[in-house]
Amino acid sequence: MFFLNLASISFDLTSPFRQNMTSQTSEIDVDSYEHDTPIEPVGPLKLIGFINDVLQTLLEDPTGSIFDPAEPASESDSLTPSTFKICSNFAIDHAPMVLFVLKERTSFDNEDSNDLGMYNSFHLYYKKGLPCTNILYPESDHDDNTYTYRLDTKLSLTQSTVGSIALIKGPSPLNANIPLHSQLQTVALPTLNSSTPNSSPYEALHSMIHFALGPYFEASSQISAVAQETANATLTSKSYQDKESLGAIPTTRRKIAELELSLLHLQQNIEIPELTLNLHPIIDKALESNVNSEPSIDLIPAEYLSDTDFLNSLQSIVNGWIKSIQGITRMSRDPDSGTAAQEINFWLSMETALKHIENQLQGPGVTLTLNVLRNAKRFHATVSFLSDTGIKEASEKIAKYNQLMRDFPLDELISATTLNGVQKALLLIFGHINKKLRITPYPVRRALSLVEGISDDLNNSLQSILGGLRLVHLDYTAFNQTVQLVHEIFHTWDEQMKEFTNIAREMTRKRSEKFIPIRINARHLKTKERLDYITSFRIRHQELRDTLAKVLGSGHQVEGSIPVGFDGINPLEEISSAYDILKQVNVLDISEGEF
Repeated sequence: MFFLNLASISFDLTSPFRQNMTSQTSEIDVDSYEHDTPIEPVGPLKLIGFINDVLQTLLEDPTGSIFDPAEPASESDSLTPSTFKICSNFAIDHAPMVLFVLKERTSFDNEDSNDLGMYNSFHLYYKKGLPCTNILYPESDHDDNTYTYRLDTKLSLTQSTVGSIALIKGPSPLNANIPLHSQLQTVALPTLNSSTPNSSPYEALHSMIHFALGPYFEASSQISAVAQETANATLTSKSYQDKESLGAIPTTRRKIAELELSLLHLQQNIEIPELTLNLHPIIDKALESNVNSEPSIDLIPAEYLSDTDFLNSLQSIVNGWIKSIQGITRMSRDPDSGTAAQEINFWLSMETALKHIENQLQGPGVTLTLNVLRNAKRFHATVSFLSDTGIKEASEKIAKYNQLMRDFPLDELISATTLNGVQKALLLIFGHINKKLRITPYPVRRALSLVEGISDDLNNSLQSILGGLRLVHLDYTAFNQTVQLVHEIFHTWDEQMKEFTNIAREMTRKRSEKFIPIRINARHLKTKERLDYITSFRIRHQELRDTLAKVLGSGHQVEGSIPVGFDGINPLEEISSAYDILKQVNVLDISEGEF
């Protein structure tokens, strides 16, 4: 769960935009406060009261508090100076700051609880050097958990953290005469704990960017664009700054899209475990005592070289290495599931994991272990060691596969913010695939699934871009121009698919692979069909409007704005009213259900 107070968010992705937004804020808001509202410092108790209100709502604890107003702290209280100092510094600082409120689960022995008091109330408690901790005792004997709230200027999450809130202050002291909620940005940060084992921080961050910060930026940039259009055409220094910031908006929009993409990749990556080959304690000790020496059996005490238990232990460790490495080298994924990015990232991550294992196999610990076994004539564990792991064959295969996967231009498609960008991305992607597929043994069957995944990414990009354009709201001329660009994209796909199909068939014959039909299930076809339907509808609608306008304009007398003979009804207005209903519908929604 997360909550954003976007009332005063500013972006720092590009300095021109940030400077413009900052200058506008200072001119409109801050100046008005300075001239009209006296500045009165915010006291620590008022800030603590605001924090209590926030955490009670966002952390779902109606009685939660970092400070109990019913027990006003005195200067003699050991926690008061530290707590007050943090809150006071936060309130009066002239620089942007952040204050974190963390809710942590902990438990105390009954003896400790008795010492602190057997009341279901809040108490200040100093523990582990935390600046301020407030303890809520369990109301039931069946609940062994207690919860502490603490303030900190740095975020540090632990396994016991069950909630956290960030309070962000702008570059000016807090003013007691202005509501605190308009001066602070409040963010409830997503928290990982045992109750949500499958949750991912990257998924939560991606949701924040995609559903909150991204739309907020778009809305802010639209306001800036409207303000620029209505501004005086004379190029003053201020209007020049506005033009500069508006020119930086596309760059910022692309950066936000790239950030979304990076977070999405982190979610989609199949985690390949980083394997660490554990050594026998005697081998480890011998290497630690002779860091600069070559891994020779002379480092091992002579009595161990013929010790059966020691040698059996080494052989068992080597067999464990083989099984662990085989678990990595035999990993695969279903190419028909997931996305194209998952397929690409899987093979790139696999190559990294195998290189890490190879570095360990060439290290002194593995070398010394195998040398000891060879010296004892335990050849069964050493002769076929590398072949049993399968790492050589896997490394060679994956290195060849990654000739296709490395530098794959998929990001250009996923992060495209314009239709022209989508078309250019398709040309780059198919140019890369058609070239690399000839020189890499990457299976044609997997290549077909990969292209299907690219079709899905194409569909997502088109849905995102066209959804932002709001096709039904566009005037007819702009709509036609947009549709023409989309048709060019579909034509580019079709032409590139023809070349890909020919290359796939050629590679199937050359490699003597099992015959498979070279076709894909293009996942963007539903969007294409829906767009064709919308285009046909708008053409017929526009023809009707034009016909009525021509007829009413040439053959009827008009009383005011209503044609004679229509019983007080204006046909053009009725058509426009009916069309307005369609503006409330997401016409590109291709999910299951009636359109």
